[in-house]
Amino acid sequence: DGEKGIDNALYRSWGCDAPWRGGGNATLDLRANDKMIEGLYTMVIRVSGNQDPMNDRDAVVEIGYSPDNIVKDARGGIAADYSYRILQSAQYTKLKARINNGVVETEQVDHLHSPRIAWFYDQTGDTNFRQGKIRLNMARDGLSATGLLGGYRDWRDLYAENTFAQDGGQQGTREHEDAVSLYYALRRNADGMLNPKTGKYDGISSVYRLRMSSAYVVDPGEAMEIPKLAQEEDRKAAFEGIKQAVIKGAATLIPQPVPPGTTEASFPALESEMDGLPGREYFLKTLDRPHYEGEDASGLPPWLRKKEPAKPPKQQVRNEVPVVAAQNK
Repeated sequence: DGEKGIDNALYRSWGCDAPWRGGGNATLDLRANDKMIEGLYTMVIRVSGNQDPMNDRDAVVEIGYSPDNIVKDARGGIAADYSYRILQSAQYTKLKARINNGVVETEQVDHLHSPRIAWFYDQTGDTNFRQGKIRLNMARDGLSATGLLGGYRDWRDLYAENTFAQDGGQQGTREHEDAVSLYYALRRNADGMLNPKTGKYDGISSVYRLRMSSAYVVDPGEAMEIPKLAQEEDRKAAFEGIKQAVIKGAATLIPQPVPPGTTEASFPALESEMDGLPGREYFLKTLDRPHYEGEDASGLPPWLRKKEPAKPPKQQVRNEVPVVAAQNK
């Protein structure tokens, strides 16, 4: 918001990048919020205390994941005053805070965990803000609030979460991003989390800009874990493998193999797009694509083979007029 003393080197690095440029109207900014509203994940913040809601020296702020989908109003925005559970999971942090004239200021903590912004399931997970804190500005009517969540993020995590959410090729084509430039911009502007082994910074100051609607944030009736999508877990594991490869590659400056299960090799999409081209076979012979254990004769890895078709349900709903069985006489 322009206040001096608040660093945001991430925006200095990527603020000119098309899908992140603008005050809330950038494509990936809009996409992440749209997916949250459509049910991919839900982030909730609970402010509690014992004094005046607008002035309290001993307040508490909690931020975390909710398993409940956001309820929308008639205009497609977030409806006010619905109830959401908050899970004390890896994506949860409880902080001491002070409230002065509706401005909520939390303590600064070594690790501030919260849900990660995402537009695919494989991106979802924990965001770890080092030296993190939260500041909120509550509306006088209590129906809304705005604020900032800031700290240092590992720039290698940020790079992987953005570049390989789809795959590097799609991100470069669809979002018009230069992955090489983004990498060096992060590395050059990193300003926190000094690594004593390398003498370089692993963190970059980053901020989430928050817009909130009033809700009742409650504890679940019994302890529960963050729900998982079983059909997407293989893809999520591959995405985490890419992140680890990025971190290792950045540290060692040695190219890492493409983890299994990803689409980074563009196989078999590339092969199918080349059907009918005169130089197809020659090009494929020279193509250095990764190979994995369990490939079939055509080179198709196990996770890309056609799955067994779903079995028909035991009972089906039919639109025909029901047949009445003849009665025994």
